[in-house]
Amino acid sequence: MPKSVISSLFTVYSSKKSVNRQPSTVNRNGFTLVELLIVIVVIALLVGIGSFAYTTAQAKARDSRRKQDLEAIKAALELARQDASGVYPSTLSGISSSYLKVLPKDPKTGADYIYTPQPTSCTTACTSYFLQTTLENSNDTAIGSSQTNCAGAPSGSYYVVCPAK
Repeated sequence: MPKSVISSLFTVYSSKKSVNRQPSTVNRNGFTLVELLIVIVVIALLVGIGSFAYTTAQAKARDSRRKQDLEAIKAALELARQDASGVYPSTLSGISSSYLKVLPKDPKTGADYIYTPQPTSCTTACTSYFLQTTLENSNDTAIGSSQTNCAGAPSGSYYVVCPAK
């Protein structure tokens, strides 16, 4: 092909290219309102889900702590029974200084755990006891099994610990 033909084709091609290309008059330097609202809604959902999971995890941790506290008190009561010729103390204050450094309390409310010596009116010859607390997760399967293990335990949504039979 002669050089002039190639030159003319190039000129025609480049002129068509520039005709098809029109400069944009829209300047997009930011986000639209819809885009911002979508981002805000997604962040709000993530915060809501995260806070729910966090509070649920805290409640489970407190319930676990309550169960561990009752087991520690149970161990101290068994030591006290061995030292007292087979009888349990009539109150938890009898074990706090000798067998536990500090008597555990409910992690959320700071209240004492419920200790009921058996028979109910005993003052010196307590042969058994019920130690109970209320769990935040009332559907915890440990509640039912703890009451089954402790015959005569208080009914309701209490987690109960008693001496091994």
